[in-house]
Amino acid sequence: MIGQKLISLSVVDSTNNYTAKLHSRDEIDHGAVILAENQLNGRGQRGTEWQSEPGNNLTFSFLLTEINLSVLDQFRLNQLASIAIINTLDNYDIDAYIKWPNDIYVGREKIAGMLIENSIGSEGIKSSIIGIGLNVNQVDFGELSATSLKSQTGKDYNLHEVLFSFIFNFNDLFQKLDTPQILLNEYLNKLIGVKSNVAFSYNGMQYIGNVKGIDKIGRITLTADGLEHGPFSLKEISFVI
Repeated sequence: MIGQKLISLSVVDSTNNYTAKLHSRDEIDHGAVILAENQLNGRGQRGTEWQSEPGNNLTFSFLLTEINLSVLDQFRLNQLASIAIINTLDNYDIDAYIKWPNDIYVGREKIAGMLIENSIGSEGIKSSIIGIGLNVNQVDFGELSATSLKSQTGKDYNLHEVLFSFIFNFNDLFQKLDTPQILLNEYLNKLIGVKSNVAFSYNGMQYIGNVKGIDKIGRITLTADGLEHGPFSLKEISFVI
């Protein structure tokens, strides 16, 4: 379970960094959530920066220590967190999809992203810090192709209510870590490229095809023009959404 302890901060460099510091000092336990109104140096996948208007969006991290996963199974955490965001948005009648591996899109616009940092021990994953950025009330994203709950519905939202909705959905799904095929099926059901074509590129060439599958460690395989491409790891391929 997550959310039994919630620490709210007005400003922090990175909620993931702050969570890691508290964990290293044994000041927080499994399930603690760190929420920041303003995150100065939020980080995303591929070393990107997560930009967010202070007070308008959710930027938070949480600690998992009560997990029983081998290193080869760690992609299940990406699946779990992605589906929890999808289900949360569905609570607000927003139909969202996953861009592999764990960016969340509505149409062609990004609404959420995450950064998962795992600590590995001799017996598998010792702990995991999952950081999430979810656009809620921000409507001006400049030149970024992004959206938010408010942009989609025209309504203002209470950030804590949206956070608690995510916490409920994550806790509801947490037991599925032990049922990998069920978790994978839910992930694939919302993955861009499974039910429709997707444009992707690698080695300087662009293709249009479909997702064939995701392997145990999270690598993606695609098909285009009757040929199979992959499996690809995160930095080996890019998608054009």
